[in-house]
Amino acid sequence: MLAGCGGGGAGTKASAQEKAAAARWAHGLHAWGTGMTHVIDGISIIFSQPADVRGIQAGSHRVGVLLARYEQTLGGCSSRVRRLGAAPASLELARKEALHACISLERAARLIRNGVREFQHGLGPDVLNSTSDPLSAGQDGVRRALLDTSQG
Repeated sequence: MLAGCGGGGAGTKASAQEKAAAARWAHGLHAWGTGMTHVIDGISIIFSQPADVRGIQAGSHRVGVLLARYEQTLGGCSSRVRRLGAAPASLELARKEALHACISLERAARLIRNGVREFQHGLGPDVLNSTSDPLSAGQDGVRRALLDTSQG
């Protein structure tokens, strides 16, 4: 008679483990998103401050270190998402959105690296200015990925 009741012990334990794994993965993705957003905001601030823009052109150590750190963070975007491991099925869409955002953010990283070099060699800020679109697209992607964690 008890066998017919289903017991539920093993299924409940597996469900609790799955929920815990999903919560850990979502937490990791939120940490990734916070980091990417911080970098995007930091780049926007640097590019909007005339003194910092002059610092880029003049090779300011302070601005150069910040931009290099930001560029490195953006450049490692997809590897940081992949280090989270396989996403639980309920969060696979969030993982795909995050990796898609990384395409734009990694492109922005390359543009920053090349743009700084060109700007410092007198070729103007055009390449640096072109980072706006991939940064914006990446920021939208980060937002979508994080929203998808609440859907999971």
